[in-house]
This record gives sequence, structure tokens and C-alpha cells, in this order.
Amino acid sequence: MNTTELNIEKIQESILRIEQLKSDFLSTINHELRTPLTVSREGVEILLDRITGNINNEQEKLLNVTKKNLERLTRAIENLPDFLLGRRDTLT
Repeated sequence: MNTTELNIEKIQESILRIEQLKSDFLSTINHELRTPLTVSREGVEILLDRITGNINNEQEKLLNVTKKNLERLTRAIENLPDFLLGRRDTLT
């Protein structure tokens, strides 16, 4: 192999390592953000379903706002990999 071929091979190996690091990073971020969101969403649903007891109208309004914002944040996290990878055409 000549020098040019060796350089191309090293560049290709570097690109593969970078792609793997990017994939690992996105998986970790996605998991670390989804886990607390899932717990929060479930907690809000339990309260709204009155499983733990009655809630008043003001509490219900606040919980519904919280639920809506958690749903929005969940969608943003679902779109995060596409955003970070530059695939903006797939964002909702």
C-alpha cells in the first residue's frame, strides 16, 4: 500500500469510530432523557386518573398543562437524533 492508500484507510477508520461514538452518544442521551420523562408522565396520569384520591379543578388544570408539556418534550426528544444528525426534513 502506498501512503495515499494508508491515509485513506486511516480516514475511513476514523469516520467509522466517529459514527459509532455518535450513535452511542445519541442512544445514551435518548435513554437518559426518556426515563425521567416516562416516570413523570405516568405520575401525572395517575393523579389525573384520581388513583391516589380526588383532585380539585385547579390541580387538574395544572396537571393537564404539565401533561401537555411533557408530551411536547417527549416529541422533542424523539426528534433529537434526527436534529443532531441534520435530518431536519423528518422533524415533526
